[in-house]
Amino acid sequence: MKILIISHNSFSTFQSMGKTFCSLFSAFQRRELCQFYIYPTIPDVNACNSYYRITDRDVLHFFKKFKVYGKEIKINPASNLNHKLFENRNDESFYRNKKNRSAFRSLARDFLWTITPWFNGSLREWLRKEQITHIFIAPGGYKFIYNIALKCSRFLNVPIVTYVCDEYFFTSPQKGIVDKIKDILLKRKMKQLMSKTSLIVTISEELKNIYEPYFKKPTKVIMTGTSFPIASVPLQRGTIKELTYMGNIRCNRYISLCDIGDALDEINKEYNKNYSLNIYSGENDEGILNELRKRKSIKLNGFISGDKFRQVFYSAQCLLHVEAFDKKSIDLVKNSISTKIADSLGSGILLLAYGPSQIASMEHLRRNNCAVLVDNKDKLKNTLFKIVSMSESDRSVIISNALATANIYHDANTNGTELLNAIAEI
Repeated sequence: MKILIISHNSFSTFQSMGKTFCSLFSAFQRRELCQFYIYPTIPDVNACNSYYRITDRDVLHFFKKFKVYGKEIKINPASNLNHKLFENRNDESFYRNKKNRSAFRSLARDFLWTITPWFNGSLREWLRKEQITHIFIAPGGYKFIYNIALKCSRFLNVPIVTYVCDEYFFTSPQKGIVDKIKDILLKRKMKQLMSKTSLIVTISEELKNIYEPYFKKPTKVIMTGTSFPIASVPLQRGTIKELTYMGNIRCNRYISLCDIGDALDEINKEYNKNYSLNIYSGENDEGILNELRKRKSIKLNGFISGDKFRQVFYSAQCLLHVEAFDKKSIDLVKNSISTKIADSLGSGILLLAYGPSQIASMEHLRRNNCAVLVDNKDKLKNTLFKIVSMSESDRSVIISNALATANIYHDANTNGTELLNAIAEI
């Protein structure tokens, strides 16, 4: 058996989807995996027999060189260069431009991949060499990645497994004309991919309950496993004086972080305290960062990875997960469960989650009574005050539930074996 993983992001220990791949495929041998990916980064984990990459810049260079130069990526897991979001620093401004998320640019990106000859001799030779038996596609909000999976499947004549972890199909109708066109084309392409799919793997029961009956395809729930070993007992932290948030602050999550900063500022002023929120993120949008800087209790830290990430993560007094409350953001994550939740529940550290009650992440935590939850801005200040005043024994009850939940739903070895067996049966 040899699985071709097709995705935007590569395997990694520092990016959410990269970490998800490490967990999902933990039961596979390195010789059983290869990956085709798009993002201009280098894997920092030697999980696959081979990696092949074609970036947007490679596709754009067709108009200068009349050829798309994809390449097999050779990695050195010991290299510090591999622990970065971007292989080349000048790629960051190109990929992090906030205008890239507009419907017009999304359509332009899809069109670019449609008209350029990315499926060239070099890629075909690599596909033949790898002797692939199955394709595992982790798509997203761009049509071209679906086309890549369909084209490779036709060329190799192998079955497709589609991984659904974010919601792009059962979403509310878009308002703008360009947004509507993008939405219609994407959903049409999703239907095409699902018609060729042999198995759908979802990240939550909520996603399975809507995808399986609609597409009439076998569907299996495999939740994200932890990136680290699950702790055996709650970690002792004494008094909580700071919260720690690690990860993406876009999709309006920064607004929820600002809410927490406002509440901490009020508590600090009212009770003469110095409680703080530490944010570790690779965000460089000055508009977003300036909003966060307005809150005195918020301390912005840059992107960290590798041993530094592990050190900060395990030294946290209280971990934080947030989601946005606006309708568009809720629509995107309503049936998904964040990658960070698995690691947080298995850490032995108290988790605070702030987000809308109707989304799957919050429901998962509520069902298992394994985190402190806030689903309303008006309740935020009181809840934060309770957390910093909470006794070690009260925290231990919640953390013990979190560890039990992690062992049931988020054990990487168990979940990886489930995926291996599910694909082997196709």
